[in-house]
Amino acid sequence: MISLKRAVPSVAFGFLMLSINPFALADSPTHRIIETIEPAQSEIFPTGSTNDPPMPVFFGSGMALDGNTLLLGEPGALHPHAVSFTRKCGSSPWVRSSLVDEPKAIRYGQFGSLIALDGDTALVGTSTVVHVFRRQSDGWHKIQKIKRPPADSLTRFPQALALDSGVAVITASARGGPDSFAYIYEKQSDGTFALKARFLALADADYGGFGASAAVHEGTVAVGAPEGGSVFLFRRSGNTWIRAQEVMPIDVIQRYSFGQSVALDGNTLAVGTPHTGVQPGAGGLGAVYIFSLHNGIYTERDVLRPTADEHPNYDEFGHLVRMTHDRLVVAAHEATEYPWQDRESLVFTYVRSGSTMTPLGIARGVHNEAWNIATDGKQLIVSATTDIFRPIGTVYVYDIRTAQ
Repeated sequence: MISLKRAVPSVAFGFLMLSINPFALADSPTHRIIETIEPAQSEIFPTGSTNDPPMPVFFGSGMALDGNTLLLGEPGALHPHAVSFTRKCGSSPWVRSSLVDEPKAIRYGQFGSLIALDGDTALVGTSTVVHVFRRQSDGWHKIQKIKRPPADSLTRFPQALALDSGVAVITASARGGPDSFAYIYEKQSDGTFALKARFLALADADYGGFGASAAVHEGTVAVGAPEGGSVFLFRRSGNTWIRAQEVMPIDVIQRYSFGQSVALDGNTLAVGTPHTGVQPGAGGLGAVYIFSLHNGIYTERDVLRPTADEHPNYDEFGHLVRMTHDRLVVAAHEATEYPWQDRESLVFTYVRSGSTMTPLGIARGVHNEAWNIATDGKQLIVSATTDIFRPIGTVYVYDIRTAQ
């Protein structure tokens, strides 16, 4: 593994130059990059020759963080896999520990493009199945393969993954129609997962894109349907799961893309709408809606849009959203005149107290929009590529306890 500290501005692999400019900071308070993680050179150059074109491994396109474990997928590698990194404590550097590997994984099969992690259990998605891994003393071992439910004609399984406290959510889209599904699995005593509920998105405009995003926390599941501008909530009631609520913004004009991203923690739901229109006093496109649970119903409490003073030129604010008990992180990118231009990643951070979000700072310095983000409240992990034509992937670690 090649690990670069913040003081190193660039690294060359053969003819490809990966440039990092963490010092190009805005006027808003910013977070500093404290560590940079890259794939092993043997994965970028599987033949061992740096004269060959580097392999577009998509390192970090699939990502999951839980405690002192970080999983990063490499779905584009010659032999796709995920890499497990561990740290001794929250301030220690990340160290490559083992591979999360499926011997039969094939290139372009998307193994590692979707990852969910909860303790010693990991879900790794491909284009057709979800593999369940359990961590043991000698590494990660596959214990189950969750296949497409045979009763449903699916073109994409999985579409989104979520995992928390023994509850797994897998969304999928169907063949030959607008119908999509959300499947809820529960962990059994042997570590495998059993299907407990199946929810179908009906052929209605409000269900458009059902399953584009998913989150689960403490017996509540949120599934986004951004084409229809809704988020659907499901709740465990005794031994069954019920359809509990459909959530949408109070300002229905702003529903377009509502649900492209979702995050759940405690009694708070955050919903990203990256394509909503420009608002007076805001600096660009996108918003994040904050809902809080009261008397069993999620109610809109706030709408987050960076002001022009906070950042004057952003786009797609809310295309990724993550939340912990004391932090909310929202991905956007620098707006550009032309879509083929490099778009610097921007991740806005907020201090969270219940459903109240107070702006803290911005993490930037990545020259293409983020593939994925994760946070534990102290660190922010951002994956992206520095070359859109040869997407290797680099992972940046920010300290988000304070901003400067």
